[in-house]
Amino acid sequence: MSNLNNNLPSFLGCNIKCIKPSINHNDNKTKIVVSTCYFMASNFSITDKSFTYIDGLIENIESFQMKIDRFTNKPERWIYRVYIDETIMNLKNLMDNILSKDTPFITKNNLSNSNIEKIEINIKKNYNELLYLYNLLIKYIEHIKKNVSNPKYNQIEIYTYSNDEIKYKLVSNPSFKISGHIATFGTLMRYHPLTDPNVAVVIMRNSSTNLSPLDIIIQNYWINNTGYKYMEFKIYKYVILYFSILRQSI
Repeated sequence: MSNLNNNLPSFLGCNIKCIKPSINHNDNKTKIVVSTCYFMASNFSITDKSFTYIDGLIENIESFQMKIDRFTNKPERWIYRVYIDETIMNLKNLMDNILSKDTPFITKNNLSNSNIEKIEINIKKNYNELLYLYNLLIKYIEHIKKNVSNPKYNQIEIYTYSNDEIKYKLVSNPSFKISGHIATFGTLMRYHPLTDPNVAVVIMRNSSTNLSPLDIIIQNYWINNTGYKYMEFKIYKYVILYFSILRQSI
């Protein structure tokens, strides 16, 4: 098993840490990485997608090994890599701190007082739902770590990312971060494997979209039987991106 000392280089100013490596760690520049991300809205809003993302993430992780074993010719090359906003790992304390602050919310990063008030309102309104999502994620990650010897988690990699420069903060107390990374910054983290020297192919996915057997079959065929460097196709409204960045003989 790989040790946890395989943190990745900075990307977009983020500190990236490995909290769960793959078992069959592959450093010979042939990894096929399915890259996804998980984060929450920086204004603490809740929609139906808030639950779809975590549900899809768990479903994809739980079924990934079975699918690559059945529908690829070299499953040891395949990795499902998740980038998680580090803010979420401490979400409860963050929300409680925001609600308990007596200091006026004067902020950097052009966050107006009206937006701060909206953040407070959203936390109060959605506190139980946000806490549920937080607990579900934390407990699920703990479950994976406790069952790391389970073969279905062999090819799963989990990383956290953090960039304090693009988090909202109090001017009066810059060390206090008001919320997570701005807007949908987390979606950009899916591009990070393009900079990983041990990765040959990157497949970028939304965590809410099911990585179906058909997806795996198409991707496996593309990798093994075409010379294309780039491919995309749509599943419903989602565009799936494929990048072959280091063509290797299979």
